Amino acid sequence: MLDEKYVDFFEELNKFKEKQQKQKERGLNDYNLLTTVLNEYDEVRLHSRVIGSLLDINGLHYQKELFLEKFMEILKITEFEFNIEESNLFLEYQNIDLYLTDGIKHIIIENKIFAGDQDNQIRRYYEIIKNENKGLKYDDILVIYLSIDRLQPSKYSLGNLIIEDNYIFDNGEKIAIFKNINYTNEILNWLDNC
Repeated sequence: MLDEKYVDFFEELNKFKEKQQKQKERGLNDYNLLTTVLNEYDEVRLHSRVIGSLLDINGLHYQKELFLEKFMEILKITEFEFNIEESNLFLEYQNIDLYLTDGIKHIIIENKIFAGDQDNQIRRYYEIIKNENKGLKYDDILVIYLSIDRLQPSKYSLGNLIIEDNYIFDNGEKIAIFKNINYTNEILNWLDNC
């Protein structure tokens, strides 16, 4: 009697494995074309490029402003008036992972998957944009820190800058808007909306 139960169990297990194999052959699997050619942890050549390709209003997706509009909606920043129709996207612009500008407003996106922060990284990126665009006010620059689970850049990356209440301060002066986002919440919601 006990032996028959084992036989039945293993027969059912084999049937399940056969069914599972057929499902895999029909596409119900974890195959990912992108990670067959690139490392899944490659934030520059994989993650930033995919995100950038969607944010680019002139991208090959033929959706014009739609994906960038959805991205801006996910951010929920009311005081940052970015002209989406005039947007230009740059990948790895002076080491800034993703940089968007409408000519007046500037978005710096620092994408952190598993890499650590670099010395004065956020400060350097802010300085690059500030030096190239004279007369910027705090609400002309939006710094987005995109990571898997971090709340903000490290002190090492900020230098003497301070983040408080979604703003970046330099010696007590408000110099930029700050937004922390992550893949689990904002990016997945954005992709679902797209």
